[in-house]
Amino acid sequence: MSVVNAHTLNRQKLFKTALVDCVIVAAAGQLQRNSDVAYPFRQDSSFLYLTGCKIPDLVLVITQNKHFILLPKRESHRDIWEGSLPVAEIIAASGVDQVLSYQDGWELINQQVSKKRIGVIYPPKNFLGAFGMYTNPTRHVLFSSLKRRRPAEIVDIRPLIAKQRSIKSKQEIDIIKKAIDITAESLNAVMRGRYEAKFEYDLEHKLTYEFMHRGANGHAFSPIIASDKNAAIVHNINNSSPLKNAHMILFDIGAEVSGYAADVSRVYALQKPSSRQVQLFNVVRDVQQQIMQLARPGVTILELEQKTQTLLSSKLPALNLRKPIKHYYPHGVSHHLGLDVHDTADYHMPLQKNMVITIEPGLYIPEESIGIRIEDDILITDTAPKNLSANIPHDLLYYL
Repeated sequence: MSVVNAHTLNRQKLFKTALVDCVIVAAAGQLQRNSDVAYPFRQDSSFLYLTGCKIPDLVLVITQNKHFILLPKRESHRDIWEGSLPVAEIIAASGVDQVLSYQDGWELINQQVSKKRIGVIYPPKNFLGAFGMYTNPTRHVLFSSLKRRRPAEIVDIRPLIAKQRSIKSKQEIDIIKKAIDITAESLNAVMRGRYEAKFEYDLEHKLTYEFMHRGANGHAFSPIIASDKNAAIVHNINNSSPLKNAHMILFDIGAEVSGYAADVSRVYALQKPSSRQVQLFNVVRDVQQQIMQLARPGVTILELEQKTQTLLSSKLPALNLRKPIKHYYPHGVSHHLGLDVHDTADYHMPLQKNMVITIEPGLYIPEESIGIRIEDDILITDTAPKNLSANIPHDLLYYL
């Protein structure tokens, strides 16, 4: 199956389940970094899923008989400075029937929208307090523009596309596996050459090179390369501490290939570990292996989480840890993986064949300068779960 056919089938499937007259989806927009400099662009994942296009500010329109993309309105001088928009490439990547200018496209949308049911991906809040970040405004702009055109109803298709994206095609699974394999090869190269690294960021820079050298787009998310006490902070992305005298290092990393993410975590000893460090590592590894075997069709991620907390809690007395489990293990054990590292999905829905999830228990003890997380990427099958990242060594002592 070609990439074009895959995106076309994604659109057809979404339109069939949406039960609307028209689906309209906005691409992400380019955002200002400072002055006249933009942040590196990353396409909206659902737009990428439906089109394969990595160009900002496009608009996708899906009707019963026609799929087309609108080009953005933009200043003419940008064609000189940045090059003209590649219409032929947009058609080749997406498989749409037509690419229209901004003016012609909105004239056609006006005909499609008035007094009809329109499906859109509803815009998020302007600011996501849980993550301390502002959201891309293009969905808001599209939503406001469509409301002014007085459709009969605007239908939120987020649940539909989340459910659809959670079940991966063979092509998607192959791409995710490629991202994982690149991550494995790159991490091995970094650890083999670790003696040249003086700081955590030296390892990050080497990893970036290895990812791109092997054909990845780069990192799927900000990498976590945290030694000793830094690893006790779950999402410590500073990667700036010296490695001299460090005992252990935690990697939470993943390459991105064609928009799809790998996401693995490993902890390796940089010198002979203490018996305490080995004890804690073995507890996390044992729990991970037990939870991994439970990841089968019919089980929910919530059930995996409850079992993880039960298992880890049972280990605390022997570890001389007296506080509740969420003090030492503040995150969840699993999330979906795909075009987003924490991929969109219905997290109440039981696991099904061809979902890809992570299994990542951990223990974090800041007062002991220890943080341990072991994470693998798991394909749900009809029978036993398949560990897609099993080829990345788990052994704490592997590189000593």
